[in-house]
Amino acid sequence: MDKEAILNFLRWLDTASNEEIEVRRLDIIGKSKLVGSDGKRDVNLALRLVDEEIIARLDLKRSAK
Repeated sequence: MDKEAILNFLRWLDTASNEEIEVRRLDIIGKSKLVGSDGKRDVNLALRLVDEEIIARLDLKRSAK
């Protein structure tokens, strides 16, 4: 992914609902079987960013209690 694509993805992650994130995560996993080795790096990056966002939201929710 180029820098602009990463920034756009991060902007989307910041505003997406948990449900939207889960749908996108499943879509990324599904498409990961269709890409070559270069594409796998992008897939792994996207999944890592999604996981980090989910963890951050869970930590925020837990600390708010």
